Amino acid sequence: MKAFIKKHIPEEYRFYIILYLVFLAIHFVLPLNWGDDKIFLSKSADAGLFEFLEGSARPFTDGLTYIFSRFHILWRILNPVVLTVLVWVIPKILPSHNIHKAL
Repeated sequence: MKAFIKKHIPEEYRFYIILYLVFLAIHFVLPLNWGDDKIFLSKSADAGLFEFLEGSARPFTDGLTYIFSRFHILWRILNPVVLTVLVWVIPKILPSHNIHKAL
């Protein structure tokens, strides 16, 4: 297995793959029946998409909320992807020099 990983997965991506798998494991044990998730779960279970979006000022955001409330597995898989991409992108867009030297 180690030889397969060394041969097929570049070293610079290994950290992010491990991080994604950790995030994925955490997301599969997170409960979805607390906080506002509980409200969205019950509301999306009782309504269709257009009823859910009725009166919404944020149809795109609320549409995604509806989809993720109805299909939990999508949220459990895609949210770790987004978190991992953020971990990869943020250091690339922030300056690499020490900010305290400029002060």
